Amino acid sequence: MVKFLHIADTHLGYKQYNLQTRYNDFIRAFQFILNKAIDERVDFVLIAGDMFNDSKVNPETLSKVYQILSQYKETIKLKLKKDIPILAIEGNHDSPIFSSQSWMKFLADLGLIHLLSGDYNTTSKTVTFTPYSPETNRGGFIELEGVRIYGLPYFGSNTPLLFPAIYEAIQESDDYFTILMMHFGIAGRDKKKAGINYSPELEKLHKKVNYLALGHFHTMYTFPMEDEWIYNPGSSEINDIKEYDVNRDHGAFLIEINAGDTKKIEVTKILCENGDSQSKNLIPNRTFYSPTPMNVGASKATSFKETLQEVIKNLKAFGFKSRKSEDNLNKSENLNYPILVLTLFGTVPYSRLEFNTRQLREHILDKLDILDARIYSTSIQSELDGITIEGDEELSIDEIEKKVFEFMIDSNKNYTPAKADLLNLIFDIKAQLQEIDADPKFLKDHIKQWYSSHISELKGKEGKNSGEGKKIKEKNIQNSKIDANLDDMDDLLGDLTEYEDTGEEEFDFEL
Repeated sequence: MVKFLHIADTHLGYKQYNLQTRYNDFIRAFQFILNKAIDERVDFVLIAGDMFNDSKVNPETLSKVYQILSQYKETIKLKLKKDIPILAIEGNHDSPIFSSQSWMKFLADLGLIHLLSGDYNTTSKTVTFTPYSPETNRGGFIELEGVRIYGLPYFGSNTPLLFPAIYEAIQESDDYFTILMMHFGIAGRDKKKAGINYSPELEKLHKKVNYLALGHFHTMYTFPMEDEWIYNPGSSEINDIKEYDVNRDHGAFLIEINAGDTKKIEVTKILCENGDSQSKNLIPNRTFYSPTPMNVGASKATSFKETLQEVIKNLKAFGFKSRKSEDNLNKSENLNYPILVLTLFGTVPYSRLEFNTRQLREHILDKLDILDARIYSTSIQSELDGITIEGDEELSIDEIEKKVFEFMIDSNKNYTPAKADLLNLIFDIKAQLQEIDADPKFLKDHIKQWYSSHISELKGKEGKNSGEGKKIKEKNIQNSKIDANLDDMDDLLGDLTEYEDTGEEEFDFEL
């Protein structure tokens, strides 16, 4: 019997809402999970990407993580007289795009984690999994207790290209239970995010892989329903207010393997709870509390000032207590000290421009005993001036961008057959362009590689005018056409190399 814990997306270092308390919450959840691994006496822990929230880890976070992992190893040694290795891969938040170095590699150098990272050769289109090396604490795969674990870092929109190569690279064996760790989401499992389609190439991997350990999407799910072999535990804390939903589980998987002929597994979900009940079987999270949406137009308020008073009155009726002068920051470390999620709607008798959400939030924090307040007010209208703010919810920047990109793709039918994959490509390019040391050649090669793999799907210039689309078989002809289509990018990419944002303003005069 082999037992392991599968987690992902711990996002250590995230200072949500610019609150130090939220930074501490993410650390606390991670510590709870490691303690759970010790209590369950697991054989190993999987972290399927995004251990850190940012590839540029600040000293405070790095120091804290070093202390946690060092204490974890010391506790295991003293308490269990054994080792419970942490096997990790790099997610999109962990690894710098244009650098071979990362803080995950640094942790491996210190012997705190085992970093699994298979290599993909873009020229030969092959994947190589080198055996794990105890000297470097790195490798493409490792064998533990009759289990063979493979790992790959985040490949973004090019992930589907790897599936055939991964299949060829993984050894088929009846003697091992085979785990593959990757960082991507299955399309449709999170409607607000772009994912990878469950293609025949991905499904074929199941012939060699017993357990596909994923990270990336923050919601817990298993897939497919009729033959589960893909597992995504979700995040260990709420990363976005939209993730607060009683129907969106997230947390960790505790897996027990029968490494015999049947390779049967037993799955136990360790869920995050909304608050802290002191349960040993629930991961404590910050309390998010969302009362029934409030109709601010139903009151007798004739001004925004009176609306402020009505909102406080209604929230007290929901059970929120008044803030007292002796309240201090120590209370904020209590996970049951809530963040209010307030949705407002209705028609007010004064100008919509007078309704100040920021002022309302400050008033709530001043009057009520809560950690923070997130307010949704886009559905409020005015009977005076008719001004409204479109939409029935406040969208995050990522959600707005996704809608814009989807509209752009839908406006050109040539690209709709590859919509999901193209959406992933756009977000990849956006992330790469945000790097100060963006490499134009890398960007061009990335787009070329994507286009090369999707040319048969696209009904663009090649398909309509020359009729070659799907008929292009020879690699040299295909690449020459792709190069021709990308030539127009050269000037733009050249401009990127000449521009460097140093954070300093240039002036034409002396001070």
